[in-house]
Amino acid sequence: MPKRFAQEQKNIITNIILENDDFIDPSGIVLTETQPANIGWEVVNGSIKFPESPVVVEPPPPPPPPPPPPQTVFTKYQFRSRFTLAELVAIDNFASSSTLTDIQKATLTTITKNFDAADSIDVTNSATIQGVEYLVTAGLLTQDRATEILK
Repeated sequence: MPKRFAQEQKNIITNIILENDDFIDPSGIVLTETQPANIGWEVVNGSIKFPESPVVVEPPPPPPPPPPPPQTVFTKYQFRSRFTLAELVAIDNFASSSTLTDIQKATLTTITKNFDAADSIDVTNSATIQGVEYLVTAGLLTQDRATEILK
């Protein structure tokens, strides 16, 4: 049967260990099988003093769970909801804009067709990022808004 030892520092039990019968710990107090002892109890003249009110050492609270990762995949409606009404009107009606060149309108047509074909929109996807950045190039969004939309 293993021996139990109470190790103490400055008259307070700091550790209780189990060791084989042949183990000798000159600094520890050998405990009997039924002798109570807990970390934090006092040692007086080599004897363990049973505390009048037991020392309760509360474990530290667990750390808070990490925050959930930011959402990056949206339904098409959720993605459109990231734009203001004025931005959506400008984007939805780019074909009638007199300030856009034919090549810009063709590029925007391709971007909107890709958007329409998608099941969902991932704001970390390179095609989504390029499409939103092109809206800045075409003057339909500011760079600050594009950055905010892609968050």
